[in-house]
Amino acid sequence: HEMNGVAKIEQEAEKPTVWEDLSEAWAVLTGPKLKEDTGAAAVELRDCLLVIKGELENSEAEQEAAKELYMDLTFKYWGYRTKRITTNPAVRRLLPGFNMTLNLAVVAVLFRVLVPRMLALNTATGFDDFSTEYGLPDRQELEGYMLQLQALPLPVRFSAFTAIYIAERVTLTTEFLPISFVLPFVSPVVFGGVAAGSLLTALAATLGSSVNFLLGKSILKEKVENFSFKGQPPLSSNGWFKALYRRFDSASFPNEFPSQGFKSALLLRLAPILPVPVDAHWYICGTTNLSLTEFFFAHFIGVFKVEPR
Repeated sequence: HEMNGVAKIEQEAEKPTVWEDLSEAWAVLTGPKLKEDTGAAAVELRDCLLVIKGELENSEAEQEAAKELYMDLTFKYWGYRTKRITTNPAVRRLLPGFNMTLNLAVVAVLFRVLVPRMLALNTATGFDDFSTEYGLPDRQELEGYMLQLQALPLPVRFSAFTAIYIAERVTLTTEFLPISFVLPFVSPVVFGGVAAGSLLTALAATLGSSVNFLLGKSILKEKVENFSFKGQPPLSSNGWFKALYRRFDSASFPNEFPSQGFKSALLLRLAPILPVPVDAHWYICGTTNLSLTEFFFAHFIGVFKVEPR
């Protein structure tokens, strides 16, 4: 027992401190750079880039072959780096503490954001309290706005709705302003019924998103296709880019009905999965070969989904 106790004490003494683990983990996370990395995956990727840039004496065929391999070698390199990080002893020792800290931070944010609002809603006696809590106009102010809007001709009301949606979509402020919640909420009063309000609001929202689409088509498409990072091949020459954008090109699927472009746009409208603001998706759609007609009808139909807001 005494020998076991001594061995345990020696092991504890040899165990790295938290600061030593943090220092080692940081070194693993930040380095080495690609040009200094001696791993096989790094060497392959470096050689591929040298061939693509023409810094070695290679034929055009070898350069084209290197371009085809570039994305595969990039994924292989980052897989190798990820494995090196996740298998590092210091990272593995720090991971449980990091997870606990992250969970505590999430819980703290939820309590800070949700609890005050839930308490306010529980104590609210009506719409006036609710509107005050969330910074919305009170009932009398809203009724005054509604009366002014109802006195305007229908084309003017619809144009006002569309202009607001265009401003929101183009500036990518959907996540920050409650416009997409307020306008559908008041549309039955503004347009004289639930059906008319829903249809005209969906049309206004689609027209607003179509402006993003057209801006992407006219301004961003060529720039995205020719974009190159630090001398690497342009995006349009990468296999993953071609495969992704092909899903929005109905000409590549001539026998599909509904068209492939329409289905891809509808799926993206129902589930905007890219790590960008929601309305940035419509700019991205514009950079593909998707037609305006396909985008318009896909977005219009997708507007009627139940929004989780």
